[in-house]
Amino acid sequence: MELSFFAALTNCKKLWMLVLSYNPLNGILPVYIGNLSTSLDHLQANYCEIKGDIPNQISNLSNLAFLKLEANDIHGFILVTIKELRNLQGLKLRQNRIEGSIPSDLCYLRNIGLLNLSKNEFYNSVPVCFGNITSLRYLYLESNKLTSSTPTNLWKLKDLLEVNLSSNSLIGYLPPEIGSLKVLTKVDLSRNQLSGIVPNTIGGLQDLSTLLFAHNILQGPLPNFGSVYRGILSDETHLAVKVFSLQQEGAFESFDAECEVLRNLRHRNLTKVISICSNLDFKAIVLEYMPNGSLEK
Repeated sequence: MELSFFAALTNCKKLWMLVLSYNPLNGILPVYIGNLSTSLDHLQANYCEIKGDIPNQISNLSNLAFLKLEANDIHGFILVTIKELRNLQGLKLRQNRIEGSIPSDLCYLRNIGLLNLSKNEFYNSVPVCFGNITSLRYLYLESNKLTSSTPTNLWKLKDLLEVNLSSNSLIGYLPPEIGSLKVLTKVDLSRNQLSGIVPNTIGGLQDLSTLLFAHNILQGPLPNFGSVYRGILSDETHLAVKVFSLQQEGAFESFDAECEVLRNLRHRNLTKVISICSNLDFKAIVLEYMPNGSLEK
């Protein structure tokens, strides 16, 4: 069943935003969706039980900046004509049944800042040209069937903020270039088949708040900005002392950030801060020592 009401909307020549989310539309997008106003900037129809393919004619909406069709029953492939939406800034097709390779035509979207293709049926590899989309800030490709390794130049996008490639079948190793993403706040590569040593360049990611590597074949220690020593005071009190390597880039900022976090957080599963030592040549945090423990426990 076509969603015939779109035909009436083609008369609205100044239509700028169309939001239909959380309505049981239960139909397919008609070809005359491409006859909507060229002023349309925002088209959103999440959780609407939309079925079938996305029609090619949607590329006629040349000024579209945000296209959100999440959690529907859309299947088929991503259109080759998607590259005609040159003003697109956000594309969210999460939780559908779209299949095939992720098309390199998406790389023509030079203004795209958010790309969410998670929870679909994409296979093969992440297009190499994704590393050329300098506008990209948020990339979500989790829960697909992607294989091969991630393109090295993807980790050179210096303005990337969040990356989620979890729950695929990615192989290969993490390149040291990941340390170039200085503003990265979240990276989730869990539930893949990544191997090799975790690059120590990750230790330079000052804004990183979430790092998920679970269920891979990675080896070696995680980097940080220093070393942790065990100490014993004269009264037999046992301490853990984290000494920062001030020669590493970002070590001063890391020390300040850790002090701020530990100052503001109180939790029974967090070790207590005993003291800090700080001068121009030496910085350390003195913590309560927890024997035979692990971060997981």
